[in-house]
Amino acid sequence: MSNLPSRVIPMSYMGVPFSQDPSGSRAAILGIPFDCGTHPTRIGARQGPDAIRVQSSLVRPYYPPDFDFNPLELLNLVDCGNVACVAGEVESALSMIETAVSEICQTGAVPVTMGGDGLVSLPQLRALSKVHNDLVFIHIDAHTDTYPSSGSRTNDLYNTATMLSSRRPLIKVNPSRADAPPKVGVQTPGAHEGSKKSISKQRYTGLPATWS
Repeated sequence: MSNLPSRVIPMSYMGVPFSQDPSGSRAAILGIPFDCGTHPTRIGARQGPDAIRVQSSLVRPYYPPDFDFNPLELLNLVDCGNVACVAGEVESALSMIETAVSEICQTGAVPVTMGGDGLVSLPQLRALSKVHNDLVFIHIDAHTDTYPSSGSRTNDLYNTATMLSSRRPLIKVNPSRADAPPKVGVQTPGAHEGSKKSISKQRYTGLPATWS
């Protein structure tokens, strides 16, 4: 008989240890397998965390001589697995994501998360705003995500995490401040009336954009 084990541990991010307690680590990986699950075809982002872990096996931890150190060891990085959420149960999933991120923050580690669709940023901002009083973020996206939500369906109510976070408020927005949260990579809008209204609404939120 073969001496190979009959069972194997699932792949972690870049082979770092799995741990439910990141105490003593400066950073911790957390997968968020969530994509609302309410649209008939626009699903699949929930598979992102595990797919990233698989591809991470191709990444070397360091590149000498320019970067002759191992950041995984320097950070004592651990993989905390995935948030135990159900993609189609939006409200409970958001609560579970917030709890999971808060638990990592309470240990002093920085959560490094892998989604998931754009909405996963909202519960993370909720958790981080409890730790950081003056929270600022950089939004890198082709879409502004600053237009007001419309409609009564669940996926209509939660389609713009940036707008929701600025209204609650989870982030402090002041259009006159140079350090207001920037938005990078936004596609140049067309010259139609809808784009003009979108830009006008974005200016109302005070969230600046760096147009690509």
